[in-house]
Amino acid sequence: MTSRDLWIRPEHFVIADDGRRSRGARVEPTGSELQIAAKIGGEDIVAVFRERHNFKPGDKIRLKPDPRLAHLFDAPTGQRLNRL
Repeated sequence: MTSRDLWIRPEHFVIADDGRRSRGARVEPTGSELQIAAKIGGEDIVAVFRERHNFKPGDKIRLKPDPRLAHLFDAPTGQRLNRL
């Protein structure tokens, strides 16, 4: 069995009704972007949005990766396996 890693850039997360529920631990407006540090499935993630949202720390946000932009890698070799 091969170990695999899924890599998603922070700007490739989307807000979606069918996304995994996360709790925004940190919400940081940076001028042109909004950064959200959260946990999804026990993993720490950072999501970045260019559009305006009124999220506050502790808000429950449903996020998921845009499957057209996620990458799957073989963990031991780091070799890209495919796009999802």
